[in-house]
Amino acid sequence: MTIVNRRTFVAGRGHMDEVIDMLKAPRDNAENDRIVRIYRPHYAPFDVVAMEFEFENMAAMEAA
Repeated sequence: MTIVNRRTFVAGRGHMDEVIDMLKAPRDNAENDRIVRIYRPHYAPFDVVAMEFEFENMAAMEAA
C-alpha cells in the first residue's frame, strides 16, 4: 500500500518561486530515494504550494 503525505504551504505574495526553490533544496541521502512532488497552482489561489511525499508503508513514513 502506498501512502502519500501532502503538505501545503502559503507563500507571501510575490514569493512563490522562493518557496518552491526552498522545497527543491537538496536533502540528505536517506531522502534522495523518496518520491517527492511539488505542485504550484495554475487556476487556483496563487499563494499556495503543495508538496507530496510518497512512502511504501506507515513504518517508512514514521521513520522519516
